[in-house]
Amino acid sequence: MSLRNTIITLSSFFTFTAALAQGYTVEAIDIDPRAYTTVLDVRGNPCAQIRLRTGLDNVMIMGNVIGEVEREGFYYVFHVPTESNFFEIDHLSLPRPLRIDFRDYGVERLMGKAVYVVYATDAPAIGEADGEGDAVGATIASYNVQLSQEAVETIKVGDVSFKMVRVAGGTFKMGSATGEADEMPIHEVSLDTFYIGQTEVTQNLWEAVMGKPQQVKNKVIGKIMGVVDYVIDNTKEPSPKTNISWNDCMAFIEKLNAMTGLTFRLPTEAEWEFAARGGNHSKRFDYSGSDNIDAVAWFQDNVSKKAQPVAKKLPNELGLYDMSGNVWEWCSDYYEDDYYRKSPKDNPQGPADGKSRVMRGGCYSNTASDCRPTTRYYHKPKAHAANYGLRLVLD
Repeated sequence: MSLRNTIITLSSFFTFTAALAQGYTVEAIDIDPRAYTTVLDVRGNPCAQIRLRTGLDNVMIMGNVIGEVEREGFYYVFHVPTESNFFEIDHLSLPRPLRIDFRDYGVERLMGKAVYVVYATDAPAIGEADGEGDAVGATIASYNVQLSQEAVETIKVGDVSFKMVRVAGGTFKMGSATGEADEMPIHEVSLDTFYIGQTEVTQNLWEAVMGKPQQVKNKVIGKIMGVVDYVIDNTKEPSPKTNISWNDCMAFIEKLNAMTGLTFRLPTEAEWEFAARGGNHSKRFDYSGSDNIDAVAWFQDNVSKKAQPVAKKLPNELGLYDMSGNVWEWCSDYYEDDYYRKSPKDNPQGPADGKSRVMRGGCYSNTASDCRPTTRYYHKPKAHAANYGLRLVLD
């Protein structure tokens, strides 16, 4: 099943009518992480889903809306027929309804089973607090909408679904001029198109493929019994699978491929960095999705000593979660500290041999510097730890 997420970037100038009125120019991009739920129009055709982000309560959505308008946090979620060209937002704080006409931005017809996200996040969304007090209203003077489109494949194993995000092939500058020695030199790399996991592989997906492991609550007893997964995870939210070696990842992928008939693998180091930087949509952030690490990553300054549920921080430009922080992610490459000096330009696969495998992304116990998209780490293939996980790639 294919899910196409059309991203609408809303660039707006807000004048808040509070005592200290301020203007904001806002630009943002997001990809909605949830699967589209089919809603049909009167002729039985799938509708398009609209997700409007605003902090205002009691917003009126006007237009050819099918079904109810639902509130999910800062989002108003509703569905419209594909022949609908616009919708309007109305609120007491607005001097007039705000009309969003998709035809003004090159969209002559909406797509069924598509998710259109309209929002602003770099400054407070309409009606959200700005840090100086509650915003009491907004006048929208102008706005621009830019459209981009990425495919997301939803794959199901047993009762567990997960998403693979399409990363269009491209060329980028890999490495860092200011990082560690093994991140140098910066060199040009060209990659073919691939799909990468929207999140790290979760405990639920791992168990759907490998079965539930023997688990005990006590760490000491677990070591005596040779049980790695000694902590029972009773959380309802999906958490990343941890305590896994590179060899464990290979066994998991082999079984997953047999179950699905697809060809999953670990990302190459170059693929991982390209995706973490946002692919062809990269804004060259310091971390994966933002210059503000706290917005996108679990790391030592904002989390207790364990991995956190996936997709709780903001995604990067491609809609990928937790590529900075949370858990280290195994890559397919052997590690070599000076590999960048001899790496081929096209689809580099890493050294031909070695003793250790590459890991990327940093983790919950690391510093901000360790969570940069260019940071390289490595360990022996049989090594496992509570902060080691993986993310899948599909050709």
